[in-house]
Amino acid sequence: GNFSSWMSNFEQQQEFELAQNERLQKDIRRLQQSAKRAAVWSERVEASKIGAADKGYVGHKAAKMMKRSKSIEARQQQTIEQKSALLKNMETAEALKIQPLNYHTDLLASLSNVVVYYDGISVCEPDSFEIRQGERIVLDGKNGSGKSSLLKLVVGQSIDYTGT
Repeated sequence: GNFSSWMSNFEQQQEFELAQNERLQKDIRRLQQSAKRAAVWSERVEASKIGAADKGYVGHKAAKMMKRSKSIEARQQQTIEQKSALLKNMETAEALKIQPLNYHTDLLASLSNVVVYYDGISVCEPDSFEIRQGERIVLDGKNGSGKSSLLKLVVGQSIDYTGT
């Protein structure tokens, strides 16, 4: 395929994983609420021991409820951890909008018959070009043909060169 088909498949996969993450998070919230509810029930039974006539019976019921609550809470916590491990790390990217700064003149850079030198050896043929506001440029050439050196020269780095 091409990039368009890859991008379409990628977006569908991202949407599916996002929906799956939402379902998992919903399940996790539900399990956490259920665990809290069970803990409240066991605390309520434990609190009912105070002032009871038959503390042995109520204590037995409270201990039984507490044991049940703790086992439910442990199972729910284990399920929460399992579901949390299934959550995917989703990548999101903000929209990138580049707005060039306004410059007081239309001409940003002009090179005329420029040759860049390293250790006294020229790395490119004489080159001439202009860069104007809003333009995009391409420097094309083989490795070592001086593309990066020309860019360094344009941005003001100290490089040996001839020309203007």
